Amino acid sequence: MIIGLDISAMSDRNTGTSRYINCLLSQLDRTEYKIKTFPVQPINRLPQSKILNSIPLIKRGGVNRHLYRTFLLSSEMNREAVEFGIFPNYLMPLNFNKPSLIIIHDLSFYTNPQFYSKVFVFYYKNQLKKILGK
Repeated sequence: MIIGLDISAMSDRNTGTSRYINCLLSQLDRTEYKIKTFPVQPINRLPQSKILNSIPLIKRGGVNRHLYRTFLLSSEMNREAVEFGIFPNYLMPLNFNKPSLIIIHDLSFYTNPQFYSKVFVFYYKNQLKKILGK
């Protein structure tokens, strides 16, 4: 079996999610399964269009990762014949239709929305409903 792991949440900073993904990778390497990580190249080096690069907000990492997960990740996984997907940062592409594991590691935007922007809370609540419905 080929397992695809979304590592787009990893960064140079030592975040909890980055540490979790590193640990997950080391454990998966001990199995008999073939592990493929996505994106294949670092998220900050993904090809981008001049139009997208001209919009200041999209240059930020979070928006860039969101666009990658929404529009490219599923097709990359399908091209690599992934049979099972692991998505360790809340979200997965809605058009990925293979068995999957989604890791929801923090629901503070749901339990304490006052600490987040209304747009952020609305977006994540909406995405979680869609993903959990799959």
